[in-house]
Amino acid sequence: MPGNLRSSRSLRSRKGLAGLALVAVAALLVWGFFARFAADASSAAASQPSSVSTPSQTVPLVKTAVAIDGQVTSSLTYSGEVKAATQVSVLPKGSGRIEKLLVDVGSRVKQGDPIAELDADALRAQVNQAKANLAAAQAKYTSMQSGPRSEQVAQAGAALDSAQARLETVTKGATESALQAAQSQVDTARANLQKAQAAQETVKLGARQAEIAAAQAAVDQSKLAIKAAQANLDELKAGPKDYELWAAQQAVDAARTALDAANDRVQTWKGESTDAEKMATGATSSSQAVTGQASAQTALDSAVAKLNYLKGRPYPHEVQGAETALYTALANFESSKARLEQLQKGATEQDQQQAEASVQAAEAGLASAEAALKQLQSGATQEDIRVAEAAVVQAQQAYNLARTPYTQNDLAQVAAAVQQAEAAVELVEIGLRESVVKSPIDGIVAERLQTVGSLVSAATPIVSLVSPEVDLVLSVEEAKVWLLSEGQEVEVVAPAHPGATFKAKLTSIAPVADPKSRSFQVKARPDDPERKLRPGMFAQVKIAPSAKEKTVLVPKETVVTRSDQTVVFVIKSETVEQRIVTASPAQNGMMEIASGLEVGEEVVTTGHADLRDGDRIRKG
Repeated sequence: MPGNLRSSRSLRSRKGLAGLALVAVAALLVWGFFARFAADASSAAASQPSSVSTPSQTVPLVKTAVAIDGQVTSSLTYSGEVKAATQVSVLPKGSGRIEKLLVDVGSRVKQGDPIAELDADALRAQVNQAKANLAAAQAKYTSMQSGPRSEQVAQAGAALDSAQARLETVTKGATESALQAAQSQVDTARANLQKAQAAQETVKLGARQAEIAAAQAAVDQSKLAIKAAQANLDELKAGPKDYELWAAQQAVDAARTALDAANDRVQTWKGESTDAEKMATGATSSSQAVTGQASAQTALDSAVAKLNYLKGRPYPHEVQGAETALYTALANFESSKARLEQLQKGATEQDQQQAEASVQAAEAGLASAEAALKQLQSGATQEDIRVAEAAVVQAQQAYNLARTPYTQNDLAQVAAAVQQAEAAVELVEIGLRESVVKSPIDGIVAERLQTVGSLVSAATPIVSLVSPEVDLVLSVEEAKVWLLSEGQEVEVVAPAHPGATFKAKLTSIAPVADPKSRSFQVKARPDDPERKLRPGMFAQVKIAPSAKEKTVLVPKETVVTRSDQTVVFVIKSETVEQRIVTASPAQNGMMEIASGLEVGEEVVTTGHADLRDGDRIRKG
């Protein structure tokens, strides 16, 4: 029993030792694992950068390229508008009513050809008056050259006799006839006063019923004129009536039928028809058949023109004339309405003041006449005698001068008057000539702005003229304008003439850019003898500029925009410099740098998204 117990204890002891051994082994394995993990972590930490930032972590990595020397030979294409090389508005040099309008839209005129004629009746009267004044001045000059005339001496003597008689009358006193004349003046002045007082009374009482009725009739008449003018304007704006177009189309159809018949007659005479067939055509000779054909063609052209005229209505000048008539009617209405209101309200304060002033003037005239009569009745004063004696002395001097030959100074003054009269004649004759408005250029009437009967002034254009030559007006950006030169040959194509190509030359390049678009206006003159290109058309101009040597080229990725400026980043050792450049597209994905960069400089192509001027970089 004790032996079994010891065996059992020994067995349990061995089992406990085995368990302890297993625990120890497990502990060693766990310790080895953590030791290995710590070693690996320590090794990894040693191989990785420290938590403190190094320059390689903040300096961006970029790629670069070198600006190269190249050539730009690509053609340029620009869209432009065809415009008349010269366009002028023809204005008269004076004012007046248009009596004749000698051109229409599409008329070709030469420089100096008459465009319109203004009413010149008043100018002709002025010319006649100026010529009469010139004749009088010349006659006076001729008379003075021949010396004093007997009638002039006699006239001066008569004036001297009158002055002497006046002195004798003043000295001896007023005669009965002088007193009667003074009394007559007093009576006349009193009658004028009575008339002024009666007029003043009329103003106070107000307008008569007849005047008010006439003013009301004027208002009614002006209202009717407004309605008529408005109706005319509305009718013009509405365009031609259907029945007018139908009638015009019927006339065209009838004229075309008549032309076909006339053509048949001509063919009959030209063919080998019998005399009977020829007589059936209604023409007795070949010439009659041809004449009838021409007349029928003319009638057809006239009918077509009338139809086209109706279809094109209303024309601007017709609407303008109708609007002017309406404005005139409205102005007349306002004027007549104001007149009626004034009469209905009675005389204004100004009317009363004017009537009062007329009465006061008449009273002053009566007082003056009565004073003159009283003076004659009381006899002449010493002052009256002195004045009469001075008049005698002056008349005596004039008589002596009339008997004396004219001096050179007198002749020079009259000669100057003749020259002034000649200048006046020339001036009014110029005005008469200018009543015929002439074309200032060789051109074509593009627009007729007035009609016969219109009132025009020096600021009113009558027609608009355009020259036969046209220009293509283009806008070329500043980066390309240096590729162009005056006289350079280009090609022009227009949608209106598909398949056609026109040769042209650049005639002008604006020296200054448009401040808004930063582009330059360029004009090209096409070689178009058939006048196919018309003002208002659109066209494309193809320009093949000559290659430019030593053009700076960089990849297109190099150029970026910062603050609305085109810039590149230039490598400066380990930093970059932000530089403003002028760039434009070139061939093969390259950009042309017109200014701001030199050949051979190294620039950033990628990695410049967050770059700023002066930043450090790493090239990769």
